Amino acid sequence: MAPFATTYSWPNDPRVARVHVLGKLGGLEIESAPNFQMGVTNKSEEFLAKFPLGKIPALETADGFCVAESAAMAYYAAAAGNIADQLLGADAKTKAKIMEWAFFADNELIANTMPVFVMCVIKLYPADENRYKSSVANIERALGKLEATLSKGNGKYLVGDKITYADLMVFAPLFFASSSLLDAEMRKSAPTVITYLENLAAIPEIKETFGELKFVEQRTWSRETPQDPLEPRVPSSHKNNCFVRSYQDLKFRGKKVRDGLKRETKVLCEHLKPSQAALYRVPTFKCPNFQDDGSLFEEENHRNFARGDFYPVELGKILKGTSYQTLIKLGWGDSSTAWMAFDLRSETFVALKICTRLSPESDRLEDCQRRMSIHANPKHPGYPFINHTRPVEPIRRPGGATSTPSSDVIPNDERHACLVQKLMWRYWATVCSSACWRNHRLRRGTKQLLLGLDYLHGECGLVHGNVCEANVGYRVPLDETVIRETLGLIRTPPSRTTTARPHVKTVTARDCTDFKLYRSTPFDEDKLGNTTNFSKVLLGSFGQSRVAYEVWDPEGTPKSMYMAPEVLLGLEVAFAADVWNLGLMLWKLWRREYLINGSPDCDGDDPLLHWDPMSHIASIVSTIGPPPMDMLERGRFSERYFTPEGIPRMECTGQKHEPTLKNDSFEDLVWSMVRWRPEDRKTPKQLLDHPWLNEEL
Repeated sequence: MAPFATTYSWPNDPRVARVHVLGKLGGLEIESAPNFQMGVTNKSEEFLAKFPLGKIPALETADGFCVAESAAMAYYAAAAGNIADQLLGADAKTKAKIMEWAFFADNELIANTMPVFVMCVIKLYPADENRYKSSVANIERALGKLEATLSKGNGKYLVGDKITYADLMVFAPLFFASSSLLDAEMRKSAPTVITYLENLAAIPEIKETFGELKFVEQRTWSRETPQDPLEPRVPSSHKNNCFVRSYQDLKFRGKKVRDGLKRETKVLCEHLKPSQAALYRVPTFKCPNFQDDGSLFEEENHRNFARGDFYPVELGKILKGTSYQTLIKLGWGDSSTAWMAFDLRSETFVALKICTRLSPESDRLEDCQRRMSIHANPKHPGYPFINHTRPVEPIRRPGGATSTPSSDVIPNDERHACLVQKLMWRYWATVCSSACWRNHRLRRGTKQLLLGLDYLHGECGLVHGNVCEANVGYRVPLDETVIRETLGLIRTPPSRTTTARPHVKTVTARDCTDFKLYRSTPFDEDKLGNTTNFSKVLLGSFGQSRVAYEVWDPEGTPKSMYMAPEVLLGLEVAFAADVWNLGLMLWKLWRREYLINGSPDCDGDDPLLHWDPMSHIASIVSTIGPPPMDMLERGRFSERYFTPEGIPRMECTGQKHEPTLKNDSFEDLVWSMVRWRPEDRKTPKQLLDHPWLNEEL
């Protein structure tokens, strides 16, 4: 007979253990998913189709019913059994008290035992004394409430005279804390609680699932950081703890996994020390203002650098409060820097994007990620072509002056939003520049981008907002050879830039003291070429993504050679803006020139440095003619560029481009995407049927 339900989590997870106990008490057979691999099983398309967030623990019944979140799983196991009234209560008041203890267990016990375990037992995170003291104080307060309640009652159970859902919810986190927090001193202050735990631990169903209850004699506090985060040092007294066993099983299951981790660790250790050679310079000035005689490069050229808005990353260091160790600087933008990092939890290499403080992009990224998670649909054909993100808790800027480090709330002027994505190497534009493969890869990549946009628009309701070459790339397999060669590039110190940009020269000591500047490290195209799978492009970087039908602030929108006219004119921006972006990018890749050029006088420099909205609108008028009057009447900012009669306020010296529809199907494709009215542009789904994309090569 098939089991009633299956749970997904690592072995001996105490949150899942209480689900199994409740099932046994109610006469239900609940099994653990065999061969579950954290970061693999819960990231598979099959799992995500059932549980879109990919979180564990999770539960699936034999009839296909799925439920996530451990408290909900435990509640369902209790309600589905044959003693539901006993476990959950038969009247409203009893049910309310039981649920009160369930929320207490998650909010007061689990929330405070987990940080201590992670810092002091498995040493996955650096020790934080303030967090440790705060967690211990909260646990002592929670034990005080339990002691008072049990002393007034029968001492055996929290609600009534029989075991309930409340008892299992409270028992699991305290059993979890028994080998790390509940030492002799703490147990002395709560004797009734300890007796209560021992009585519950003796119940056969609980003992069979959780194991033997053992208490630590004296809890230890150490500020020591493990030398190798992949091999946590677990004291022998903790080895029987179910969570420690599950952690060890997760980390060291199988010889192949162990050997792979050792190889990657060896490569990382070999290259992290020489990575300091990538250091450009460390300002050591003491005066409030400093005139830098050297040339500026990368984020130094941006006005936000002078305000100290960029987060001061140090290569080789673990970002505080995360499991990410920065290895290489990949690039930078107006409101963020990008880094290659090693995730010490999942043992994978990722791309880490760190936003500037007070950046509007921070909120947009978090909103976008939340919306993409809620509306995730792995069955959509465009799902594989989106570089899906996962959030990281915001990190605090070191040396903040407005709050104490122990504060749980990070002030806005010290808060940096983070986002994690798959590594995208070798831009699509670089690959398409090859004359041999340009036709084939451009057509196939365009199809995939249209599918990705159809998913983003139709499923998530989001406008990407910045479809360009820098945000489209390929996923590269990460084997040891690639990592070794890539990290080896750091050994060569970067040269100084020769282009001086005088618009930022005054830098304050508070902003830049100990701020280490690194040059972006490009990946060696020749070394990566043999490992790259050019069959699938990914659309990433969602810093400008927003919900459709909002009016954007042109001043707060980063410069773009492909900016849609509705953004500048102040109309509601919808999905057609991405179609405009893609059309102009395709023209640039195919014809190797800009169709709309908002910086005609760049003289070989980066065109974005000379881009301005007036020139951009003038170029659109010169290329496709004047805008429709109804569009100007709807635009909030139309008067900046046109008179009330629709006459441009700037000189439009270019010549209107006349498409040759009969002879060039590519031009026909682009001109169906580049039109003044957003509603006149074809949708991604309509464009997928265009002849140019389906011509035989």
